[in-house]
Amino acid sequence: MMLHKQFASYDITTVINVAWHIPLESTKEAQFAFDRIPLEAALHGASAVSPDIHVITTSGNFSLITANGGQITETPPPLGYTLPEYLVCLDLLAGVNVLKDGLVEEYISNGGNASIVYPSSVYGSAPTRGSFWDFAIQQFITGKPHQGSQPFPPDFMTAWIHVEDLADCYIAIVRFGSKGGHYLAAPENLSVSQVSTLFAQAAQVEFLAPVFENKDKVIFDDSHTREVLQLQWKYKVADEVKGWVERIKELGTYFLE
Repeated sequence: MMLHKQFASYDITTVINVAWHIPLESTKEAQFAFDRIPLEAALHGASAVSPDIHVITTSGNFSLITANGGQITETPPPLGYTLPEYLVCLDLLAGVNVLKDGLVEEYISNGGNASIVYPSSVYGSAPTRGSFWDFAIQQFITGKPHQGSQPFPPDFMTAWIHVEDLADCYIAIVRFGSKGGHYLAAPENLSVSQVSTLFAQAAQVEFLAPVFENKDKVIFDDSHTREVLQLQWKYKVADEVKGWVERIKELGTYFLE
């Protein structure tokens, strides 16, 4: 009831759901039990107040990748798809996103006003203590587990978006988005080893990156999203990585030796 009153009192027309339960649980089912709470609150709270309220939910680009690899767009994978071998390490993250997306798709099919945005790997000068990628890149460079996470496999392919470009994407979805829309924010196709090389250079740390081979031929293509939302990405990893490293040092989450 409190949520409904807040929507109405402030004339809210859009709700963005980005909540994740952290630290992660050991299974995707256990993780989903926590993650679905804020998601369902946003969906059902919005529908209870007005059919005009647009709920934007955040998924992940990992959940878009099918067993065949290849071109990745805004189209969700078919039910029962199999993760490619190099993504098995992220089965929990991808699996939870698929479960959450299923709730949103059901909400849309029942007349609810919602859409899904799939951000690629987010980097930049985070205002918080540190992001997932702040730690992931550093533990990949050292080759050692950090905070319970194993180093990424050499052939891990993703795309990257600066946090401010992602913010612009959310704003554009509010302005131009439509019910049932699917949007991919993925400006730069780079493997974790490629980004780690740039990161190590900016941090002046010696790092011999493993040879990268895009075995699944994964290429992220967000051209449709950019056209529909009238977006132009402003940032590039190579230009921003030095500031990213400096911000991590300021936050006290820098552990490279």
